[in-house]
Amino acid sequence: MRPFAHRRGCVTLASIFLRLTDFNLFEDVKTEIQMHDLVALLDEVPTRHFDTGAPLTLRRGQIGTVVMTYDGSAFEVEFSDAQCRAFAILPIPAKTLILLHDAPVAVTA
Repeated sequence: MRPFAHRRGCVTLASIFLRLTDFNLFEDVKTEIQMHDLVALLDEVPTRHFDTGAPLTLRRGQIGTVVMTYDGSAFEVEFSDAQCRAFAILPIPAKTLILLHDAPVAVTA
């Protein structure tokens, strides 16, 4: 099953992400992006396929990996398919990315 596949009676992670980004709840997170972080696009980005040159549109919510940083104002992001084959590698402005987290942050009382 695909990671964000819809299951009957369940809200998908992708739909939650899209709703939260509508309210700009992630403004402070973007400055924390570093090499090898997982990020997602906040806007659609037109590009071309890495190998074939065919036109592509990377959709809002598309997940990629940071492979280079440009002084924090932009990041080179690699987008890959389920078999880990890159289909797009391009610079993305920091303001159009959100850092994805896979673990909670401990809070001290």
